[in-house]
Amino acid sequence: MITVRVTDLQSGCYSETFLKLKTSSQPHINKPPNLYACDNGNGISTFDTSLIEEELIGNQQGLSISYFDGNGEQLPSPLPLNYQNTKPWKQTVYIRVENELSALCFSETSFELITNPLPEIILEDEYVLCALEPMLQLSSNLDYDTWQWAFEDGSIVSNSADVNLIDAGTYTLKVSKTRDGIACENSISFRLVRSVLPVIEEVKIQDISANNYIEIISSGDGDFEYSVDGINYQDN
Repeated sequence: MITVRVTDLQSGCYSETFLKLKTSSQPHINKPPNLYACDNGNGISTFDTSLIEEELIGNQQGLSISYFDGNGEQLPSPLPLNYQNTKPWKQTVYIRVENELSALCFSETSFELITNPLPEIILEDEYVLCALEPMLQLSSNLDYDTWQWAFEDGSIVSNSADVNLIDAGTYTLKVSKTRDGIACENSISFRLVRSVLPVIEEVKIQDISANNYIEIISSGDGDFEYSVDGINYQDN
């Protein structure tokens, strides 16, 4: 507390008042850990920010928190509990913590919002298996952590990277990969078509004439090709 006196030099009359000087402490903050989430599409994710303020200031009171993006635009404070990044894949969030008694007393830090890509699955939309073949063998990426091959009725065919498919129908492969403490899943569906073995029902032959021919009467699914010598094929 400082006493301020103003005196009239001619008369010696004076007046007094008081000036209070108060020191506001600079906020002591912790740098929040980076947040990770799985890709929802195009590098945009939903991040759980529920622990940010607790990690940032603990139980300190009388502090004002502001958030900013990389362009200096202010973000909502507090951040929504399920916050979507506005910059794909990796976004820096800047934080300014001020003492409510004096905006000149502040501390700054930042953390990253990082989107983890989903594990990539490379499979065809449809596989065709001849009826004579016992099974279709498929393999997935060995770098994943889990695999689940499921038939259309919900039954699990395999829980490894490899699978042998027998029955025709729709299958779904679901895989997961753990990175930065979170498991990201991806899935894809495809069809297995069993091609029915064609049958030669009848062979009609007209010979010893001016218009010799051989006609093959066949049945089965699909488009057939025909060959006399097993080398050269034709459509009819």
